[in-house]
Amino acid sequence: MIKQINFVKQVINNATDKYEKLLLIFLFLFLFSSTFSIALTQISYFIALFFWLIIIFRTHKSIYYSTPLDLYFILFIIAEIIATIFSKDFAQSLFYLHKRVIIIPIIYLIYSWIRTPERLKTSIVVLFSSILLVSLFGTFDIIANLEKYLHFERRLNLTTFYMTAGGLMMVSSLILLAFVTHKDTPRHFKIFSGITLLFSTVCLIFTFTRGSWLGFLLGSILISFQRSKIFFAIIIFLIVFIVLISPVEIKDRIYSIVDPKHPNNVERIQMWSTGLKIFIDHPIVGIGDIGTEEIYKIYGPPGANPVGHLHNNFITLLVKLGIVGFISILLLFVKIFIIELKNAVLTLNDWLTNSVSLGAVAAFIAFQVNGLFEWNFGDTEVIMFLWITVGLALSANFVYISSRNSNLK
Repeated sequence: MIKQINFVKQVINNATDKYEKLLLIFLFLFLFSSTFSIALTQISYFIALFFWLIIIFRTHKSIYYSTPLDLYFILFIIAEIIATIFSKDFAQSLFYLHKRVIIIPIIYLIYSWIRTPERLKTSIVVLFSSILLVSLFGTFDIIANLEKYLHFERRLNLTTFYMTAGGLMMVSSLILLAFVTHKDTPRHFKIFSGITLLFSTVCLIFTFTRGSWLGFLLGSILISFQRSKIFFAIIIFLIVFIVLISPVEIKDRIYSIVDPKHPNNVERIQMWSTGLKIFIDHPIVGIGDIGTEEIYKIYGPPGANPVGHLHNNFITLLVKLGIVGFISILLLFVKIFIIELKNAVLTLNDWLTNSVSLGAVAAFIAFQVNGLFEWNFGDTEVIMFLWITVGLALSANFVYISSRNSNLK
């Protein structure tokens, strides 16, 4: 850990401008805190943005780099604005519009300032160090309360909610897996990533979030296709082993994934069908980016408890933003997937940029799979973490192309 800290210090000290050093300090602090503290994450994020503005003001230069996602984010923001104008609760929709838009610059902050191999590696070291510390904390809690965990009386909550913890550990584990499985990852870095992966997957398991489990499974399939099928075979073996040795309560949790008659699944299906009814009556711009509690009382089954969202990204987006917003989000998602997948293929032979790119696209797929069962697009901690992976993937592509062009000269 001391070696990692010294490496981070060196990269920061290499910056020639004091304001750039301060920006990097808070950018790395933002990355470090993104796995455990929404308050510290947001504080460090806004301070980094503040120093970015100071640098622009002092240098009179527009230190901003456009991305292939610019148009798609603009379309999404326009759709949010339209839905807010016609919303059933303008004030609440405006509040959530602000929440969605204010975190988009995460991608541009990372892409504009992480543009060298050293800074990219530093970002990963900072992120992995944070994941390791959080995962160790979670593992100690599991050991201390093992009896309760084994009988599904307790779920691991590393942040504000166990589903958030599940989403964060899912994304973290897939990025780690990409580094562990690349044949050229330096030995010391592979060991560091492997140990961190072990603890993060343990934490993922004990969040008992089924959508995150499925997301990790699908993301690991993608990684194994580029790396080696043996890694996926190992994961399947471990899953079967865990199922066989699990207590009956955990077995029930696992089997419930494929049981449409399980009470939790029946409730979700009820939410989805209610959401489609709401969408049919509000098809163009939706009800606005607001909670669905009040309208659920009207469209839901008699006696059903009102819910704030519909446990599915796509149905919730259809209800909130209508077909206009849904298409804008769908186009954004497709574009992100294409960019990250192309980057993963382009950077195949470089362990750093390829692992970042492949981990990012695997995490993106996992996020979408998880989003079939949860409203994780509305979970600020999770969506901020996803935007971090998108920003790092764009930076990895820039670093790879720049290094290749330098070698050709």
